[in-house]
Amino acid sequence: MGCESVLVVGVGNRLYGDDGAGSCLAESLRRCHPELNVEVHETLSFWETGIFEGRSLVVIADAVNAQPLGSPKLYKLEPRALPPEEVSSLLYSADPHDASPALLVTLAHAAGVLKGDCYLLGIPAARVELGFGLSEEALRAMALALPLLERLLSRYGCSVNLKRECLENAFRECGAMR
Repeated sequence: MGCESVLVVGVGNRLYGDDGAGSCLAESLRRCHPELNVEVHETLSFWETGIFEGRSLVVIADAVNAQPLGSPKLYKLEPRALPPEEVSSLLYSADPHDASPALLVTLAHAAGVLKGDCYLLGIPAARVELGFGLSEEALRAMALALPLLERLLSRYGCSVNLKRECLENAFRECGAMR
């Protein structure tokens, strides 16, 4: 299978401090590992369901409000487990211009586009405020997320030894306020 059917999507607005952790992680992966399929998004919308097409695995990296800080987690998103009426209710009440990762996955499933698996790589956010770069806590959490990501990719046939030094330097550059 290899890495061609795997996609890492980073989501987040870097103008709001730690909210940009997911997009910085993805941008850093793209820079240090051009062999990986990576997309960077400030936000997600309904129009992005096509990212799931033909993928055995999609990993969405995004900032989460989680405690304790510094402990990134992988969450398997399982829209197939939802009853149809719940899927319908979710989609009916959603904002098409601002979709959460879980909502986008649910929509992709409902549209028949999602055939593979999807995980949320949650990076704890310590500070989500306009005008700040990434906090030290978010930078540490991003570094701690690398082994989780590496193991997950490997389980789907995408064996890659993540270049931690390159990635951690890229995290700092990406997360600095300019």
